[in-house]
Amino acid sequence: MRHLTIAITLILSFGVLHAQHPGQPLSVTSFEMEEDHLSYRFSDRGIFIEVEIKFGSVIEDFFQQSHQLTWELRDARNVTVYHSESAESSSEQKDYVNARKPMHDREADYMTAEGEIFIPYKKLKLKPGAHEFTLGLHLKNKVYSKRNFHEQKITINIPDIQYIPFQEQNFEVFNLYSDAPALNKSKTTQGWELSFKLRFLQDPKLTEDAVYEISYGIRDVRRNKIIMEEWVNDYPVSSGKLKESDLSKKPSNTWETPKIEEMIDFKDFPDKGISEFELRIMVGVPGKPAKIVHSEIKEIEIPKPVYYQDVEFDVSDIKLSEGSQSGTKGIVLSCSVSLKNPYYQETADGDDTFYFFSTAYLGEKMVSPWLKKSFDRRNFNIAQKRLWHPGGRKHKLRLFIPYYDLDVPDGTSTLMVTIGATHPYGKHTFTNLDFGEITVNVPERKHARVSISNLSIKDKIYDFHVKPLGEGKPDPYYHIKVGSDIQFTSEYHSNTFTMDNATFTLRYLEGDKISMEMWDSDTFKNDDMGEMEFKYQGKQGGFSVNGTSFGDVKTMNYSFTPVRR
Repeated sequence: MRHLTIAITLILSFGVLHAQHPGQPLSVTSFEMEEDHLSYRFSDRGIFIEVEIKFGSVIEDFFQQSHQLTWELRDARNVTVYHSESAESSSEQKDYVNARKPMHDREADYMTAEGEIFIPYKKLKLKPGAHEFTLGLHLKNKVYSKRNFHEQKITINIPDIQYIPFQEQNFEVFNLYSDAPALNKSKTTQGWELSFKLRFLQDPKLTEDAVYEISYGIRDVRRNKIIMEEWVNDYPVSSGKLKESDLSKKPSNTWETPKIEEMIDFKDFPDKGISEFELRIMVGVPGKPAKIVHSEIKEIEIPKPVYYQDVEFDVSDIKLSEGSQSGTKGIVLSCSVSLKNPYYQETADGDDTFYFFSTAYLGEKMVSPWLKKSFDRRNFNIAQKRLWHPGGRKHKLRLFIPYYDLDVPDGTSTLMVTIGATHPYGKHTFTNLDFGEITVNVPERKHARVSISNLSIKDKIYDFHVKPLGEGKPDPYYHIKVGSDIQFTSEYHSNTFTMDNATFTLRYLEGDKISMEMWDSDTFKNDDMGEMEFKYQGKQGGFSVNGTSFGDVKTMNYSFTPVRR
């Protein structure tokens, strides 16, 4: 591609303004023009201009610092031959420039902005050769509009470009891989895997419309019915549109796309069983019929889906031992788990996640808590989450039951420990998938009554998106944790700096870390407001602390009283 920087003949010297908005002097301090520029933004060839605009005074209103820059070309008869606002791609032709103080001069009493202008050759619809125009620049924002604040004579040399119709563009599909069944990218379902590269046999930027649309289609041959037609959404194609900038030129004078990969899930096929399907790869341009550039017929068996409630597990290598986690002692269950069913499809619940859990029994009595309070996440101290990969892959699991959660006497007990799985919302549960026995020496468990009172939050802005600014109050709540196990969660309070008093009972072993985490509830991500560790005195009895503070907690009273079970 040839790039030339051409000389510019000015109507007036740089910085001279034909008209100015009252109170805001405008001038162009830099003007650079490049001829025969290839725009990746528009996938076209034309004139590219960079201008620097100087605002003679500082704009105090932040929302008025953004301006829309537009432009027009007028011929020798002063007739407008091109206007950015009336161009076919008007929404893309507009540039928004933001006025800012120069980086090198923070104390400046003026502001500058940089704007980019692109004028495609084919939009001018002129014969090849040199043409003289007057370029007029316009600037506006929500308050004022100034047309022709700068005018300049330019000469444009239109090259002799022979654009070819889309119908004359030829394509070649190569490095094609097509296989079924295969695991999709998220490894949760099976489908038809497709990958290929696309080669352009003519220069793609010389096509009348250089924005291409790539798609694929699946047709049921037996019923002669189109099952689906989809845009290619993977890299390098965005929303199915391939621009010249997505191509790489090879020494053979051809242009190729990087590898395009797609996965068509079996769940998108209406019928199950063995049938013949035609795969079509298509290329088009906006507003014109697409070309079928590749077609092949394959015989594929679409398996019957296995839904969540019908999943079968294979548990192996189960081992039980005494161990610790997050500083507290308990029973460790380790094993390997795989899925027997070859094809798994998530249900309408929209979640393909399993929670694995372990449960302890003394005889026939269940002696450890099991997914309390309708699978409340804060009680998953004995659960482990796994995103499932079907197809026989084994997952190694490590589950933990803390001793303070066992309803057995202190001392030696022989327990049966089982492993199970459940849906996150509790709609399907698989109990006793496998089990093992272990003899443990349970240490002395302790209980304490904890009271939290007079809790207040520091007075500052927490939700900066709230308008008017300054009224963003927090939505506080807190967790009480033993080790990593959340044993208590407070009530949620909305838009307040104070919280209600609360009293609750904790279970723990001598030496366990007991802590409090404060949170500000938010729509997308809860904000951490600080953490504090309770310095309890164990055998020396209870204690109370008044006026403590940490993180965003301004003040808080708490008491810690050991109690008998």
